[in-house]
Amino acid sequence: MIHTLTLNPALDLRMRLQHPRLGELNRAQSVALEPSGKGLNVARALARQHFPVRAVLPLGGPFGEIIRQHFDPSRTLHPDIVPIAGATRCNVKIADVSSGSVTEFNAPGPLLRPEEWEAVQERLFAPLRPGDAVVLAGSLPPGLPGDTYAELTTRLAALAVRVFLDSAGESLRLGVEARPHLVKPNREEAEHLLGTPIRATREALEAARALQAKGPERVVLSLGAEGAVFVGPEGAVLAVPPKIQPYSTVGCGDALLAATVAGLTQGLSWAEVARQATAWAVARALVRSSQFPTVQEVQDVIGDVMVKDL
Repeated sequence: MIHTLTLNPALDLRMRLQHPRLGELNRAQSVALEPSGKGLNVARALARQHFPVRAVLPLGGPFGEIIRQHFDPSRTLHPDIVPIAGATRCNVKIADVSSGSVTEFNAPGPLLRPEEWEAVQERLFAPLRPGDAVVLAGSLPPGLPGDTYAELTTRLAALAVRVFLDSAGESLRLGVEARPHLVKPNREEAEHLLGTPIRATREALEAARALQAKGPERVVLSLGAEGAVFVGPEGAVLAVPPKIQPYSTVGCGDALLAATVAGLTQGLSWAEVARQATAWAVARALVRSSQFPTVQEVQDVIGDVMVKDL
């Protein structure tokens, strides 16, 4: 079973418009509401591909209720919601139709009370079995310490549960040292953690191996439109996506991580995991809605993904 933990979920308000400008009136061409938060996005991407997945998340307030209403109980996504007193946050994503760039305004999120944090942990750990996979992803809500993911990783590893970590800053630095099964930083997160620029494939490979040396068994270093470097015990590969005109890049990294978890769960080779993960990310960028891609939409692009040994 695959489980995800989203400690700081959000309702994303996504707008698309031409040449957004600060300090001026901007008129959107389209508006969409989307449940979000990295762990929840990973769960949504997996469910869209028919993988059963349990999503643990705290929700409260009007935005939390909207997120709750988005879940379809007949599907493979099984939400495990912990009610909280605070109000779930709302983020704003502004996509420039002309360039494809996205400007994000993210709120901090609500404070979790001690009893709420205890309830979240109980929900996460109660059904776990050896061999399960747990995705710890996204920012931490105010009040939780930077070693939260590191402590959870240590506890989960003691249960023979594989941990997939996607975070940033202090929680990523400390989480890496707790030896999760896999970490998935993007270029900027890896540069910040290692203190070195990543401008070429060789530097990306060196960065991924430097991160691997800190503890995790596997590293997936995403490089945006340039693809991603996948480093594991089997070796290293570079997955290069086809050139596309993205509809939106929001959620592409989450689709990449979701497919990586799925591929490893399926027992695919490391090269095929890289190909599948990149195809999920490309397909997400092309979807003209707030949904993650279908099986067919992934199949339409997977043949155009190139994988090279490094």
